[in-house]
Amino acid sequence: MTLDAARKIVFDAKPVFAELYLKYKDRKWTDYVNENYPSTFTKNAQFSELVGAVSKSLTPLLDATKIDTAIKTLQSTGFVSTADHSGILCHPFFSNSALVRSKIKNQSVISFTCGGVSLTNSSYPRGFFFHDRDLKEIKVPLISLRERRRSVYGLSAFKKERLIQIKDSISHFNITEGAQKKLRAFIHSILECGKVFECEKYSDQLTIINDLLWQNIFGNDRGNLIYIEAENIVRQLLLDFHLDQITPIHKILFDQTLRENYVSNFEQVVGAHSTATRSGSHIFWYIDEKSRTRVQIFLKNSRLESTDGKVQIDLNPDSLRIHLTNYTLIPCM
Repeated sequence: MTLDAARKIVFDAKPVFAELYLKYKDRKWTDYVNENYPSTFTKNAQFSELVGAVSKSLTPLLDATKIDTAIKTLQSTGFVSTADHSGILCHPFFSNSALVRSKIKNQSVISFTCGGVSLTNSSYPRGFFFHDRDLKEIKVPLISLRERRRSVYGLSAFKKERLIQIKDSISHFNITEGAQKKLRAFIHSILECGKVFECEKYSDQLTIINDLLWQNIFGNDRGNLIYIEAENIVRQLLLDFHLDQITPIHKILFDQTLRENYVSNFEQVVGAHSTATRSGSHIFWYIDEKSRTRVQIFLKNSRLESTDGKVQIDLNPDSLRIHLTNYTLIPCM
């Protein structure tokens, strides 16, 4: 297939992308950033709730100055990326976008990452990867393969001993001495950061590790990178507001008429569900800790049920609070 043929297929499927390409193909990335990334926005009534949830999630993980810069960026631009997967930022699909956004001075690069992604995804959320001197892809796992059917969301943190094992094995990688030195320095920075191993959840460790990686590479030249799991922010907002206060989300969760409207209007929307083909899941997925899998659940009367009926969750605030607190329910995209 020629490049022109491939381009036509992509552009036919993504007409907005085609329009952007034609407009900016002879211009610089910085032109695109300056013209399309917002510098101001209008806050709605719920914005302070979002800021509070972000601040609450970041406070145990990063220092106060970085959190303050991130909150000011969020308040001034209202812009975050939701395209990235939870994981270590070693994948060019995501790192290129973050690098472009970092050209905007005195702001944080904020990504609400997808924690619903599986550990076997090509972005390799199990650990990190790189290419050796023969261009062979080297994958370095932090999480055991037995968890491969799990999503990142709710996954338990890895232990310090695993990182020590990796550090001790660096000399066996087919990479230059300079690359080995850089990799050791990065891993040493993680080992020296006590907060990483105080975390109960892997996603929280990823927030800290990505901050360390960014600083390890760029110092203070590119601002701060804030990688925080989107589903955990939604979880926090549900626990703090929507389970008990009468909000649109509260009504979707607990009012049968609005639940039916939700199912109808989000039918076949990417990231939601297809009731006809039994793909996706209604409102939440269920995390089965015994089988280490993510389980579909569908609305049935006033419950969420798995197809085989083994999972049955009553739709009331107390029941959902228990499951959200235990990380056994993951909000749908």
